[in-house]
Formats: sequence, structure tokens, C-alpha cells
Amino acid sequence: MHRKLKESNPRVKLTHLNKTNIVDVWAHNFQAEIAEIADLIEEFNVISLDTEFPGTEYDQPESDDKVTDYEYLQLVRNVQKYKLIQLGISLANEAGEVPLAKNTWQFHFKFNAQYDQLMSSVKNMLEQAGIKFDDLASKGIDYSEFCEVVTGSGLILNDEIKYVVFHGEFDFGYLLHLFHHSGIPDTQDEFYKMMKLYFPSIYDLKYILKDNPKYKDAGLSRLATKVEVTRIGPEHQAGSDALLTLQCYYQMKFCFPDLQSDFEKNMNVIYGIGKGYIPNNRRKTFASTTQTPDPTLQVSQIDQAYYYAQNFYNDEQQYYQYNQQYMNYTYYNQYQMLDTDQQKRKSGY
Repeated sequence: MHRKLKESNPRVKLTHLNKTNIVDVWAHNFQAEIAEIADLIEEFNVISLDTEFPGTEYDQPESDDKVTDYEYLQLVRNVQKYKLIQLGISLANEAGEVPLAKNTWQFHFKFNAQYDQLMSSVKNMLEQAGIKFDDLASKGIDYSEFCEVVTGSGLILNDEIKYVVFHGEFDFGYLLHLFHHSGIPDTQDEFYKMMKLYFPSIYDLKYILKDNPKYKDAGLSRLATKVEVTRIGPEHQAGSDALLTLQCYYQMKFCFPDLQSDFEKNMNVIYGIGKGYIPNNRRKTFASTTQTPDPTLQVSQIDQAYYYAQNFYNDEQQYYQYNQQYMNYTYYNQYQMLDTDQQKRKSGY
């Protein structure tokens, strides 16, 4: 008796994709969607990832000694304190084709904005992007169930999968903290060992482009503009950001041959962690101002370079202002900033 061959899934070139159905995954359809994804990754083994989370706290290091260790400890402290809100994934094959019917999913976790820690600025940003926190609290996916089902799905712990991110420091920090039985490791060396197990092959576009003068200072949205990729779906939702990351990845691989060597030599390094730490990528000193700090934020060390990049970007010597308000703060002795890493990563850092 002859075994019936599995039919190939209809697909379309990612470069020809002008709309897609970003699938919202809640508790009620979680297991069914994971089962579909598990079938698809046999053919579509390139997965881009993006996360949304409650914000980021940073302390200014007292000295530059062991600053990479200090930065990593900031990551550990944040993922232990906060909970993941959304995970977006998008699938493609090596030829840059995506499944026609479904190719992008965003997983909504059981997050309660009344009890779980959440920065007000992040809450406002995500609500403007269309995230409904009441739905997260009532219909979101349980974290334990997510880990159990995904661990056996082939989405992780799979040598055949290639993962693509843009500034994946917090994306992988939160995911490792979920999947690893002891949480996120205490040291960067252990972190990379765990990454090799859970996510064996990684391309972090932010790190890959770190030495390219044209792209190194670009956030995700600005990079997409520079490589002529059009976003599908709302910014600051994990599904749209994951798809945009995938679009940028293939656009650069297929249309920019001078970047090919950068992809291979910078593989498996995450921007911001260990070897991926870029000195002075966050802290710069600007002249002081006289405006009053926003009372909704806690500030003790201003990261003024972040505010410059968050709200303005320079493209061909022109500045374009995003929809977020530009803010300046009085610079005193020991400021510290509780800022939104999602905004920072996608707007210039």
C-alpha cells in the first residue's frame, strides 16, 4: 500500500504580500493554532519573533567596569519583574515564500493591568495600537499552558528552525524566562548556552547591521523605510512587528548582496547581550533643559539620546515626527528613567 504524500501548502512570495490575516490567538483557539503552526514549520522553517511587554527599567551604572555584565543584570531584573503581554511570530521558507492562508500570529497572554505591573506610558501606547487589556485579562493564554504546548510543538528546541529578530535582547530574555525551568540564567555565558538549546540559529538584524553606516542607527520602522518595505498591520502590535522583521530580513538578503557576509559572520549574537553589547548604545549626555518631568514616569537618570531617537529620525537630512509627544526633562544629579523598550528598539536603538 502506498502512503499518500502530504500536499504542499499554497504559498506566496513575501515580496508580493500586500495584505495578510494576522491571526489573534487567545486561550480558546490556542491549541488549534499551535497545531497548524507545527504542521507548517516542516516547510516554513524561518520564524521571525517580536514581543510586547510592560516596559523597561534601567539604572545608570556607577562605572564602566564590567558594564556588559551590568546591562545583562538589568535584563534579568526586568524579565523577572514583568510579564509578557504579546508574542508575534511570522513564518517563511528559505526561498522567501510564506503560507498563503495563514503566515502571522500574535499570542495574547493572560495579563491583568489592574494587578500585573505595567508602566502607564506603555499601557497608553499599546492601547493606541489596538490592544484591549480587558480582553487580555478575560481571554488571554495561561503562561504555563503556553510553555507546555509550545515545548512539544517543534517551535523551539528544533535545529531545523532559523529565528529572526530585530534587537532580540528582551524578546529572547522573556521567552527563555518562560521556557527554562529555572527562569532566565544569571550569567550571559549561561544565557547563550540556553539559547543554543532552545533557539539554535538566530539572526538579530540590529546586530547584523551594527557596522553598516547606512542602517546601524535605524530602528525597525526606519529600517523598513530605507529598504523599501511597507508595514502590514498596526505598529506596536507583536504580529505586525514580527512580519515587518521578516520582510526586512528577506529584502536585505535578496536585494542587498553587499550585506550577505554580515549575515553569516554575525549569526547567533543578540544585540545587547555579551558580544552583542555595543558600548554607549543607551547612555549619552545632552544639555540640560528647564521643562518639568512627566509625573506619570519615574525619572532619576535621563537617557536623552533615547528621547531624541524615539521621536525623531533623520532620513536624507529631514526629520519626521512620529505620533508620540516629544518630551524633554530637567537634568539633575542622579536621574533614572523608566522607559519603554518597545519604543526605544523600534525608533532608533
